[in-house]
Amino acid sequence: YAPYTWDTLTKALLGKFKPEDILAAGVAIKSERNQGLYDRFRHRVMFPINDVHGNPVGFTSRILDENRKEGKYVNTPETLIYSKGKILYGLDKAREAIRVSDCAIVVEGNMDVIACHQLGIRNVVASSGTALTADQARLLKRYTENLKIAFDADPAGQSAAKRGIDVILQEG
Repeated sequence: YAPYTWDTLTKALLGKFKPEDILAAGVAIKSERNQGLYDRFRHRVMFPINDVHGNPVGFTSRILDENRKEGKYVNTPETLIYSKGKILYGLDKAREAIRVSDCAIVVEGNMDVIACHQLGIRNVVASSGTALTADQARLLKRYTENLKIAFDADPAGQSAAKRGIDVILQEG
């Protein structure tokens, strides 16, 4: 949980890290009003984004107060260790189930992965709100050549699914 404060994490990190390193990690934002930093994640439930080996490389978060006028989801921005187009959310937890079932189900959202895993459907990963990239397709190909796309039925999801299918076909 990220507390409903502006600088709890930033204050804790400033005792151990340089401000530029905190900014580079994507957990804080530089204030436009002054030279200070403030927390990127506030009043949100937090989930780590792991690489295929289970190492945390970023965070995804969901707002808790639906009445707040900000994005429902906030993710770590691109950093030296987190590239959205090269990571599949949940692959560290799903890779064995993908191997065993010889199939991966690709969904759009990180919360979709969490819900599927809670229901026992463990061969599910997320492209994190974007069309499947060539890097992600190659990553999945290590575990299976059988993919199912289960993106949202809205126009954005349909468009992303079509683009993802084109990428999958190009990657064999």
